[in-house]
Amino acid sequence: MAKTPYLLRRNGKCYFRIKVPSHLKKTLNKNEIKVSLRTSDLKLAKQRIPLHLLEAQQLFSNAEKELIKLSNQNHSNSSSDISNIELERIVALWFQELEQQSEEYDYSARVSMSADERYEVLDSLREDLAGYESESENVIGPAVQPRAEKLLIKHNLCLEKSDKQFHYLCTLIQRALIQHTYNRLSIYGDMYKRQSDRLFQISHATPISKVTVTTKDEMTITWKVVLKQFTEVKKSDGVTDKTLASYKLIKDFTSEFFGSDRDIKSINTALCRDLIKQLSQLPSNARKHHPNLSLIQATKLPLEAISKRLSATSINNQMQYLSTIFAFAVNEGWIDRNPMSGIKRIKANHSETTSREPFTVEELNKLFRSSIYRSERAPYRSHKFWLPLLSLYSGMRLNEICQLFAHDIEIIEGIPVMHLRVDADGIKSFKNKSSLRTVPIHPELQRLGFVDFALEAQHRLQKLLFSDIKPSAAGSYSDNFSKWFGRALRSEGLKRNGLVFHSFRHTFRDAARNSNLNREITSKIGGWSVSDDVMDRYGKGHSIQRLYEEISKIKYQGLDLSHLGS
Repeated sequence: MAKTPYLLRRNGKCYFRIKVPSHLKKTLNKNEIKVSLRTSDLKLAKQRIPLHLLEAQQLFSNAEKELIKLSNQNHSNSSSDISNIELERIVALWFQELEQQSEEYDYSARVSMSADERYEVLDSLREDLAGYESESENVIGPAVQPRAEKLLIKHNLCLEKSDKQFHYLCTLIQRALIQHTYNRLSIYGDMYKRQSDRLFQISHATPISKVTVTTKDEMTITWKVVLKQFTEVKKSDGVTDKTLASYKLIKDFTSEFFGSDRDIKSINTALCRDLIKQLSQLPSNARKHHPNLSLIQATKLPLEAISKRLSATSINNQMQYLSTIFAFAVNEGWIDRNPMSGIKRIKANHSETTSREPFTVEELNKLFRSSIYRSERAPYRSHKFWLPLLSLYSGMRLNEICQLFAHDIEIIEGIPVMHLRVDADGIKSFKNKSSLRTVPIHPELQRLGFVDFALEAQHRLQKLLFSDIKPSAAGSYSDNFSKWFGRALRSEGLKRNGLVFHSFRHTFRDAARNSNLNREITSKIGGWSVSDDVMDRYGKGHSIQRLYEEISKIKYQGLDLSHLGS
């Protein structure tokens, strides 16, 4: 469980506790403030913390004013006694303290917050950064001058605001705030390309302190901790359980190969190459076929004792997962570089290539005249009838269709649409933010009776539109159908390399190109990201009418569905 800042629990009782800034300890004659919250209820205690925090900050502010008053009465040093090097050391030390204070909160807060909360924090930090990087004195002055005055008081120094060195001190503080904000953005997952300010790297800041400060470089971060933090942070970022399940094999294998208690800083590129070499000897579905062996033991089985080893494609996927974990560790500041960098992907044999292929018109005609569709009669059509057609005429992913609620189908301005949106119970999962969208229902789907099918499901008060779909053991609504569809393609003589349910999405994309659909609208309908351009995030987007006009252009020359009727 993430630690709540300023909350102390002792013997079932809750307290508010905050450290007194070092330069105020003598004035206030205490090292910390600890106040009973007069409750043992954690929720109630958290609600009372902000009031005590406000009172503590007011106390610190009054003490600051008292120090300023005393300083004005006793000018202990003149500006000529202060060198620029001394000012740099003072600000570098202050920066180090600032980093430690925020990290104590940020690292625990990020793990417990939702994806939406993280986006709010990132937006707030970007606003702060815009202010700190401003060249306007009216904007940056109020942010740096009070901090400059406090630092002078803390170190028993005096500078007039008109002094050049006071201006230099403010410039240093501005640089520190900019670097500090970039560091905080990194903690919350915002990747940026920027060279760190040399003055505020740990190697520059450490010598100025007379006390030993524990830094992230001095901490021992074990592989077990890395994997745990990676999983927790990715969950808080909105990554689905299904996506995280993809990491299970590499997490289990590395835990055996590296050892759970290995210091991450001791893992280098050579060790990773050895790991990949041994991983390539792992039998396919080792846990299932050899449950009594560890993964490492399974790699030592002779070829005649196994059906096949992991394919090059599977190994490359695991390498990518491992590289992602190391990239996370780099971003957290635990290691300086990704040891997977420079390790080349394994070249797959031609027979292993599994890129998805679109359906041909001949294959579509054969599919929609197969026994699958001959057994389906209106109005009692099942999900097996509708799922391929919906993907073909909307480009939707299989899981997006399977998890539709009955009330996700609506008529807006006379146009029937499908809403791909999150639900309050967290049943649905989406690949990314672009996946959340509203898709007009193609005229051909309307002709086949899909809207009537949805309205009937609403009339029966169904939650899921396709109530006959049963989730898999992993909780996925698409897994079972995906396997069934693969078997159906084989039974109908349609199976070939690269042809899977996802091929409908590729087929739709080709149809959009051939029908000259607007690229941005195609991306909006299909849930593809258009670009990272800030301009694309402005405005409300295209109207339902405009989207409907475009999707209605989708045609499949030579495809005959007239026998399906409505």
